[in-house]
Amino acid sequence: MPPTPRQLRYFLAILEHQGYRRAAKALGVSQSALSQQIQKLEQSCGNPLLDRSQRPPKPTPLGQSFSEAAQRVLTGMADLERLSEWHSTESTAVLRLGLLPTIAPFLLATWLPAIQAQFPRLSIQVWEFPRQELIAALDSGNLDGMILALPLPAGNYVSQVFRYDSFSLLCSHDSPLAQLEEAGLETLNPEDLHLLQEGHCLRNQVLSLFPQAPKPHEVLSAPDSLHSLAALVGANGGWTLVPNMALSWLDLDRLRVQAIPLREPAPGRSLALVWPERGSDRFPWQEIARSLDEETDRQGAKIGNSPESCKKS
Repeated sequence: MPPTPRQLRYFLAILEHQGYRRAAKALGVSQSALSQQIQKLEQSCGNPLLDRSQRPPKPTPLGQSFSEAAQRVLTGMADLERLSEWHSTESTAVLRLGLLPTIAPFLLATWLPAIQAQFPRLSIQVWEFPRQELIAALDSGNLDGMILALPLPAGNYVSQVFRYDSFSLLCSHDSPLAQLEEAGLETLNPEDLHLLQEGHCLRNQVLSLFPQAPKPHEVLSAPDSLHSLAALVGANGGWTLVPNMALSWLDLDRLRVQAIPLREPAPGRSLALVWPERGSDRFPWQEIARSLDEETDRQGAKIGNSPESCKKS
């Protein structure tokens, strides 16, 4: 007969509390009931798991390996229970999620209905801020999580990278650049570069690719949205770089602009779901990150690095 979850919890409690008496007290059961379950557990394993000649009892070599496996099993069961709760419709939890202005318009229209259908209990309140305001709101507890582009801020955060979003060149229909099948960064004149206003991290990401670019205050223009940025390029010439995620949401013909792929390996930005290390089990973050990956895949965003977990502290 396979071990039961109760037997696994009892066994781990003995190791944690260093003895039967303290473990029984912590579990709220009698010492005899605890001992009986441990005996059944050892019978099912066919070998002792505890060396009772030592005080407090220590795990045998098999018991040590068994304890590690038992912890993984119980952790997995707890994850399944939480996941089942999130898929239920009995109650609702509010998730306050912050997004960058260069991400929110191109993600929310399709992703929000998909994630709320997947998690009926989850009511998502969306806040759109520049990068530094997002970080401050998360640190102050006014946000539960955020979606931003790497690098991650310093602090006790957990993150899940869900997409690499390559950049494309945007130029006017009349520009000689519009005849290119693909563009190399070295072919672009930094003096003709249009950028977003200061405070947008996308502005800094683009500027970092062109060390020889004019000083920020000498850049041609500084609109506050990607749509306005594209409109300026179409009307006034010059060029800019935009994330591929935005291309399907910009009316390129109406704006009189042309999108040109950048030569591989194309520069871009890694997008991540970020949440505080404290209380990280309040929401199904890994499942949310997976849904973000699936949705950006459906939208046709360029796939780069596969999602990976990383912790910054």
